[in-house]
Amino acid sequence: SVLSTLVGIAIEQGYIENLDQPVLDYFPDRNVEHMDKRKAAMKLQHLITMTTGLQCRDSYLYGNSGLREMSYSDDWVQFVLNLPMESRPGEKFEYCNGASLLLSAVLQRAVGRTTAEYAREVLFEPLGIEEFEWDETPKGITFGWSKLHLKPTDIGRIGYLFLNKGKWGS
Repeated sequence: SVLSTLVGIAIEQGYIENLDQPVLDYFPDRNVEHMDKRKAAMKLQHLITMTTGLQCRDSYLYGNSGLREMSYSDDWVQFVLNLPMESRPGEKFEYCNGASLLLSAVLQRAVGRTTAEYAREVLFEPLGIEEFEWDETPKGITFGWSKLHLKPTDIGRIGYLFLNKGKWGS
């Protein structure tokens, strides 16, 4: 939810055009394995909705085996980009931590700083959240899917923001 909120802010600020942009447009410098029409069709909206079509095996349903494999790789973003496709994007929901990692990597490329730094600037500080930690990969990509450490009262601030339809202090 926090990452999706940050992507929405980035769209509003003009860093990201919209959710219909192809994911691979953000990684023109990467050689991606298992390329086909389905992977080329994967858009930002598919990352947010966990409907990527990737053969992602990193949830509890698979004993988090995909997370272990990813953590052993040199480049976690490349690991996710290289996953084979098992369905068309948008066809089915499959929880994939790697989708959130890719979304965080996209956000970082778009805004020119880490997702955690961007979160501090555009979300946490305006809400009065002063202390937080958000883990990152060995290559400096903020996780996106978890490892965001906030005080319970600060999580409540984010919840209030959602309940108040994105308005704070009014």
